[in-house]
Amino acid sequence: MALTRAARGVEGLIERAFRREGRPMLKAYRGYAEPGGLVLQGRVVSAVRRAAPEADQTRWTNFRQMLSLFLTSEVRDVRVRAEGVEALSDAEGYVRLHVPRAPDHAGWVHVAAELAEGGDDPVPMPVLVPQAEARFGVISDIDDTVLRTGAHSLLRNLWTTFTGNALTREVFDDAIALMRRLHEGGRNPVYYVSSSPWNLFAFLEKIFDRAGLVPGPMFLRDLGVSDRGLIGAGHGDHKGASIDAILGATPGLRFWLIGDTGQKDALVYRDAVARHPGRIGGVILRQASGRVSARTRAAMDEIGAGGVPVAVVASFDDLGAAVLPGDQEGEGDMSSYFDALETRSRDQRAAAQLEALNAQLARNGQQAVADLAELAALPVLRKSDLVARQAGQPPFGGLPVSNLAHVFQSPGPIYEPGGTSHDWWRMGRFLHACGIGAGDIVQNCFGYHLTPAGMIFENGARAVGAAVLPAGTGQTELQARAARDVGVTAYAGTPDYLKVILEKADALGYALGITRAAVGGGALFPSLRQWYADRGIACLQCYATADLGNVAYESAAMEGMILDEGVIVEIVTPGTGDPVPEGEVGEVVVTTLNPDYPLIRFATGDLSAVMPGESPCGRTNTRIKGWMGRADQTTKIKGMFVRPEQVAELVARHAEVARARVVASRDGETDVMTVRIETEAADAAAYEKSIAEILKLRGAVELVPLGGLPRDGLVIEDARSYD
Repeated sequence: MALTRAARGVEGLIERAFRREGRPMLKAYRGYAEPGGLVLQGRVVSAVRRAAPEADQTRWTNFRQMLSLFLTSEVRDVRVRAEGVEALSDAEGYVRLHVPRAPDHAGWVHVAAELAEGGDDPVPMPVLVPQAEARFGVISDIDDTVLRTGAHSLLRNLWTTFTGNALTREVFDDAIALMRRLHEGGRNPVYYVSSSPWNLFAFLEKIFDRAGLVPGPMFLRDLGVSDRGLIGAGHGDHKGASIDAILGATPGLRFWLIGDTGQKDALVYRDAVARHPGRIGGVILRQASGRVSARTRAAMDEIGAGGVPVAVVASFDDLGAAVLPGDQEGEGDMSSYFDALETRSRDQRAAAQLEALNAQLARNGQQAVADLAELAALPVLRKSDLVARQAGQPPFGGLPVSNLAHVFQSPGPIYEPGGTSHDWWRMGRFLHACGIGAGDIVQNCFGYHLTPAGMIFENGARAVGAAVLPAGTGQTELQARAARDVGVTAYAGTPDYLKVILEKADALGYALGITRAAVGGGALFPSLRQWYADRGIACLQCYATADLGNVAYESAAMEGMILDEGVIVEIVTPGTGDPVPEGEVGEVVVTTLNPDYPLIRFATGDLSAVMPGESPCGRTNTRIKGWMGRADQTTKIKGMFVRPEQVAELVARHAEVARARVVASRDGETDVMTVRIETEAADAAAYEKSIAEILKLRGAVELVPLGGLPRDGLVIEDARSYD
């Protein structure tokens, strides 16, 4: 007690020496929900020390900035109110309010709180309310579990903490992917428990936000003197109490505990398993140092003996299915994701794609590239080119095809190879996103005659463990009867044909059990999707081609189409190989990473655009808007064809021209061609000779300022009326 009193005295001297006076203000921490209400968390201080870090600043600057975070100017006995509830800040300035919870609260909600006397504007206090459909929850440690710290060594921990900043601290990529996977696009709540002090909350929040780590309420501890010791509750006591609080706030929800072997997480989690029988679904530990201590091993053995799956891995990417929630919940789908590739970080995906791309280039006898951006310098392969190559070198135009099992024919004709190995066309990923898997019977209404669509979807169904009724097209009455007789649960085919089958079944008095539909090969109009939804059928669509297999697909979030993990997609100006900025419409050019059929920069002839951000479902790959029309804008004007490639050549000839657009119109019964040129130049006549030489036609020239042409993917616009 004498040591504690002395320490308190020293603490008081330090606080008085470094205290900054000012008006009290409220700092918001992330709160959480409990059955009876919402728990708001924050701290009242008289000054906030903020410094914007830079990635290349010195360690001394980092040290000074980090030290300032611990020199708080907290204010006690300040009344804070929210939703008619008031509470006083404690001796360290911390305040906690329990406010009412609305029935419709779900996800992150913000409650306005303010100082009762003389405060600034109300402060929004974020609170996480678990979704009603949550399957489980996640409680994770921070240091050396998601954030590289070296917490198992005091000196290394202090060095890492005080010499880094929010831009240089490393969040593990495998932790980001695991949290996203378990989060299931917002379905399951994630909480963070750490022995780090509350002084680091804003610092950790910045790191998490920068890395894209799933946000969640943080349970940190006070770094000060208490009756229990010099820095408050011990590591194990604090974490154990925090776990108890989280489980108490979420009755009925099972939790997966994630930590590392560097400190005492295994012992803390062992005790939590004992205190909360049936509430812990699994324990996952990162091996933080070279060896696992005997105490940690013993604790893990006790956890396993209690019937709770436990795993220690060097990387969370190495986790097996047995310890993950999908296996424990018995909901049919082993996981929300087809595999770990879907939740990779951007850097992980880019590195893997570059390696696979260079392997494809080597198969084609092409030089390797140093960066994915260099792909844009390679030539585009168009369908017309492929037809010509196949005519000269049948059947596949000299491309290095391997593991051939089928040969298909598409209009052109173009001949495509097919394989039978696991998910050769990569359609299993889409079917899994549709919720189709083991136990389902898929009525596959894509054609099996010459074209590959039927085999593409059958191969995907096998990849997810579903059985297939190979129905093909036509004979609707027989299809309806078969669907009833064999107990079909899912449909694969064009968007509109399912409606034909269902209406025929209604006419015949058949009750069908189809609840999921995976469609492609045509437009899925919102009204048709709703028609299916009204009948209890969840309908999602993919974007695939006979040459490439699956390119992109919808998930349950239905916010754009997510690129498949086995392709590299570029959106380029039609007629060129030049990528357009994100959000602009252009032609879809695809490089497939299938080693059996290495197509490099294959132009689909379809228009689309990249969407910003990531899907709410948690899959991290780029999204596109889906099919937005055809890129082949070849138009006949005055009896002559004008092609996008010619417009691209016109732009390339003049360095000062940013874009060009040919507009076909009519003056009476006569075709008129106007060439709109986006440039800072002022002399329209300077382009007349090039237009005549390249387009083989004469026309009016219209100069527009930079940025004046629409970014809609059109380089040739036919404005003529054919009514």
